[in-house]
Amino acid sequence: MQVILTRGYRSSTPPAVVQLSGLRNTCPFHPRETLADMTLMNWDDYLREHGVRITPQRQMVIKAVADLEHATAEEILTNIQLVSSAVNLSTVYRALEVLEDIGLVAHAHLGHGAPTYFLVDDRAHIHLVCDICSKVTCTGANLANELGMRLDTEHGFDLDLSHLAIHGTCKQCRYMDTAAYI
Repeated sequence: MQVILTRGYRSSTPPAVVQLSGLRNTCPFHPRETLADMTLMNWDDYLREHGVRITPQRQMVIKAVADLEHATAEEILTNIQLVSSAVNLSTVYRALEVLEDIGLVAHAHLGHGAPTYFLVDDRAHIHLVCDICSKVTCTGANLANELGMRLDTEHGFDLDLSHLAIHGTCKQCRYMDTAAYI
C-alpha cells in the first residue's frame, strides 16, 4: 500500500510516498498501527529525505504519535516518559513542529484545550468529538463537500478539513442517555 503524505504539508520539497503494509487500524483515516509498525529505518529514511536530522527524541515522538493516534503534546510526553525520562515538554513541541513542517504530523483543535496531533495520510477526514465521553471518531470528508463548495462559491474560502472537528454526542452516549429515561 502507498500513502502519499500531503496534508499539513508546508515543506518546499515534494511530499514523500511511504510504503506501508496492510492496514489493520479500526479508524480508516489514521493508519496508526501500520505507521507505528514501520521500522526506525523507514522513519529515518523519511526524515533524511526531507533534510531533517534524526534524533532519538524525534523518533520517540513519531512512535508516540503513531501509538496514541490522537494525542496532545502532554499525552505524547507521558507516553515517551514510560521509556525515557530524558525528554521534556519543550522537546516534544519542537519535534512536533519539525514533523508538521515536513508533512508527517498534523494537528487539530478538538476541544478547548491543547491541540491534538495525529499522523498524516492522504485521505481528508473530519474529527467527530463526543462532548460527553471525549471519544474521537473519524469520518470521510465527503460529508463536508457541499459545505466546502458553498464556502468557496459564496465567500471564496478554501476549507481545510485537517483542522475540522465537529462536537456532539456519540452513539453510545446517546443510547446511554436514552436508556436512563426508560
